[in-house]
Amino acid sequence: MRCGTPTRERLRVRKKCRNSNFQPAEGSLSQHPLAVLLDFVAGKYHQSVEVTIPLCSACRKAGGVEPKYIDFEERRMTFVGHKVWSDEVLRLRREGENA
Repeated sequence: MRCGTPTRERLRVRKKCRNSNFQPAEGSLSQHPLAVLLDFVAGKYHQSVEVTIPLCSACRKAGGVEPKYIDFEERRMTFVGHKVWSDEVLRLRREGENA
């Protein structure tokens, strides 16, 4: 990411936040503690985005990778990195779309 060295090593980045779009229905059953627990377990209260990026071991040791922007609706993250690293990510994305 920082050095632009081609690598086969991958890092999975996952971010999670509260789902501000989820509004429990007003009613006696939706307020029941069991219904609240089931909604929580089902993941209705949170949104998550997970991506896999190429990252060499030297860059991994140099520090954590944090996205610059996270789009939970489109399930995408934006990172700032070396131009060669950016080209590698685009190539991997195209390969994933063709598979």
